[in-house]
Amino acid sequence: MDPADIRALEASDDQEPSEGHARLLTLAVTAAVAGAVTGLTGACFRLVLREADSSRVDVMSQLRPLGAAGVLIAMLIVAACAALARGLVRLAPEAGGSGVQRVEAVMRGEARPASSRVLPVKFVGGALALGAGMVLGREGPTVQMGAVIGDWFAKQARLSTVDLRRLQAATAERGWRSRSVLRSAAPSSRSRRSRAPRRRG
Repeated sequence: MDPADIRALEASDDQEPSEGHARLLTLAVTAAVAGAVTGLTGACFRLVLREADSSRVDVMSQLRPLGAAGVLIAMLIVAACAALARGLVRLAPEAGGSGVQRVEAVMRGEARPASSRVLPVKFVGGALALGAGMVLGREGPTVQMGAVIGDWFAKQARLSTVDLRRLQAATAERGWRSRSVLRSAAPSSRSRRSRAPRRRG
């Protein structure tokens, strides 16, 4: 832990009981709201990815009869999605990569928290990249988006540095756990295809 964090923690321990209770109440309310927003964001992100996967499968099935021309069109679509995602990252360079390493560096005090611009860039860019079928962990974007949400709410509530770090860690973990929110929801595109009626030749 950084010396500044140690001093902030010691200062928080020296507070009056009433001040300490007010601080804990503020932290609890802020954490509840930030956690709810993180869960909702993660669920929306999963829904978008699910619909993107389904759309990609439908497009590929329509392009398959075109042969080589269909393969070329598919490659152009993937390249366009990748280029758009890369262009969005230029608006917020901290959104590059999976985002987990960046969050870990912030927790260790080795990097500054990402700006709030990372949230829309990560959401849209991640949906474009993953929806196009590119290899990228689905948990990483929700982890970083959760950390950004926690940082924003902590600053709005004017939490201390120690509480800010705690809230960031909690919302990042909430983003990680949001991966299981939609597992039991709508069936995947693969299961829908398996149940689809087959054409008789």
